[in-house]
Amino acid sequence: FRLEDANDETYFQDLENEIKMECEERLGPVHRIKIYENNPNGVVQIKFQHPSSAEECIKLMHGRYFDAKLIECDYYDGKTDYNKTAECRIAQENRLDEFGKWLETQ
Repeated sequence: FRLEDANDETYFQDLENEIKMECEERLGPVHRIKIYENNPNGVVQIKFQHPSSAEECIKLMHGRYFDAKLIECDYYDGKTDYNKTAECRIAQENRLDEFGKWLETQ
């Protein structure tokens, strides 16, 4: 998903329902879905009741397109905090440029 598409109050609930329906229909029971609503990368975490379903999900979803956006699907590394809001590339480049200018004056 893209944050700019989340323009009504039911967007994330509708998205969760759509993901759950497709996953359960194709892969088996879903234990939990977590949508990181503030993450600009459109991160969704799905926990299945059976580990084999997670493996099949990765095979099925990785490299597929959803709403014209390429899906990257992998196992959770246990470390990444997807609640953190990553700054957009342009904002990051601007911040780094400003820091570079500041360094040059030191």
